[in-house]
Amino acid sequence: MGGKVVKTTDYSEHLGIKRTDGKEHNFNIKERIKTARRTKYALMGSGVHGTNGLNPAISYQIYKTYVIPRLTYGLEVLPLTKSNIEEQEIFHRKNLRHLQSLPERTSNAVVLLLLGALPIETEIHKRQLSLLYSIVSCDNSKIKDVMNRQIATNYDNKKSFFSRILNILEMYDLPSINYLQKNLPKRDI
Repeated sequence: MGGKVVKTTDYSEHLGIKRTDGKEHNFNIKERIKTARRTKYALMGSGVHGTNGLNPAISYQIYKTYVIPRLTYGLEVLPLTKSNIEEQEIFHRKNLRHLQSLPERTSNAVVLLLLGALPIETEIHKRQLSLLYSIVSCDNSKIKDVMNRQIATNYDNKKSFFSRILNILEMYDLPSINYLQKNLPKRDI
């Protein structure tokens, strides 16, 4: 182009999320874990660690405020596999064990229950439901048209956001998207 060689690439990056025609979720998961690990290490100097650090409940609140958003950033739109979610769960539980100074053999349920922590899959579901609410409550008619078209044409495509969100709504026994469009719930602040 204009006498210069234009290099092609197999992926693009937008707002920290890599997009490609292949297994984009695999390298996005690794990037999210790497970013969350760096954030956690940066917080260690302020006492967010297990032994002789801050109270585990306070450490968890800081972890929840800073690390979990970095760990789950942008994943609500990607079609994640069970192994992707398990990678994140392992990282998450390891950090929660460390914050509480618990041994590795401690039950996964105990690690979460002692702090009242949610599994990462549930955190991602919360973000997906929040995105759905933003789309449904949007006043832009073009966005609503795209949503309705995607629901009509991709309801059986497991990689579609709306197919996944239909499963999540059913899993948590929540109303359908059509019901939400007609009876928009108010957000509690």
